[in-house]
Amino acid sequence: MAEPLGRKPISTPLILSAGADFELVLTPATGYPSGIDARIALYATDATDAVELDSWSATVATTSEISWRIESEVADTIPAQSVYRLFAIFPETPTLERCWYRGRVQRQQ
Repeated sequence: MAEPLGRKPISTPLILSAGADFELVLTPATGYPSGIDARIALYATDATDAVELDSWSATVATTSEISWRIESEVADTIPAQSVYRLFAIFPETPTLERCWYRGRVQRQQ
């Protein structure tokens, strides 16, 4: 059987806990290209036309780190079993948006 065509995102849950800020730091072995950006989009379902619940922009301070810090007041509004997609946005013309991670939100209270 042939491998699927296209880029397959890494599938893993995004874990949120009531009252806790969401923190994530991604650090690659070789660094990110200058000008990279990223965001986490959160959806009610995995349907193509699903309602976007929220979008969390990353902080990109250097080419060696992409990070998020989302306050609990915001993170607590995202229900269990919603769907997320983490997009890396590469500085090309036009920009290249790549779905890097995807999965469901798990709430661990």
